Amino acid sequence: MLNQTTTRVLVYSKAGQFQYVLTDDDTKTRRYPVTCLKFYGNKDDAKIDHQKMLAATYTAGYVKVWHYPTQQCVFTFDEKDRQPLALDFNYNYTRLYVAGSDCVINCYDFSAKKLLRKLQASESRENMDGHKNRIHAIRSHPAMETVFLTGGWDETIHYWDERAPHSQKHFAGPHLCGDALDIIAEHQVILTGSWRKNSTLQIWDFSTGELIKDAFQNNATSMLYCTKFSPKEYILCAGNDKNEAIIYDYSILQMVGGITDLENAVYCADTDVNRPNMIVGSAKNIFIVNDKSRHR
Repeated sequence: MLNQTTTRVLVYSKAGQFQYVLTDDDTKTRRYPVTCLKFYGNKDDAKIDHQKMLAATYTAGYVKVWHYPTQQCVFTFDEKDRQPLALDFNYNYTRLYVAGSDCVINCYDFSAKKLLRKLQASESRENMDGHKNRIHAIRSHPAMETVFLTGGWDETIHYWDERAPHSQKHFAGPHLCGDALDIIAEHQVILTGSWRKNSTLQIWDFSTGELIKDAFQNNATSMLYCTKFSPKEYILCAGNDKNEAIIYDYSILQMVGGITDLENAVYCADTDVNRPNMIVGSAKNIFIVNDKSRHR
């Protein structure tokens, strides 16, 4: 799956074959970039068609929910007063959290397609209980229904509970410019990938927010746009400068595979949970990588 500056969402098979293009009158009229994509993956949803939906944020000021086999937009959340930059579902897919350029997180009831509340910093000058700059990453806790994290340009990671209007706590450090925030529930840690020369990939204690490991403090990877935990104890990192997408062994933080020195910066990447495949999106190309070959 690919999001482009042409506002189109392109859907590919796991083998790399093009399948669908998602566009409608809104995306054709207001040609602004797509910033984030997430599949709706509620296996308990009785409606079969719901298993083939995805949500996408557009800087034109809306969030669209697509049924991709029919290439139909089934709902549009209006966010015209800001640029939505990141989104995530909670772990049971009852909520959709959308963060944006105004430092606010909108909490939607996904089934009812209704805005429930807005979460943001208070007006207090003494408490750092929300973001002061653009939010580029949001990640729901994989086991806590109402808890999620956010990060962005203000170099803070905030802990939120959707039932409270402001963040519950935060820690400082990561400078996030993309989907570079993840939670590893089984290890009770947070992964962050910063867009900077040094201290790019970092691991934090979830409970305390204390830094556990600064993996590349002086020997940087690429400046990271994407960081996520992958099945079988791996970490995926991707970015620009070295224009690469690399997989590291979580336990020893050593590289086990990937691609590097691409022609353009890498803005997004993901892994296949069932097969040893990695999909990489650069400024101009999509790469599907496995242990035997690379498709472009």
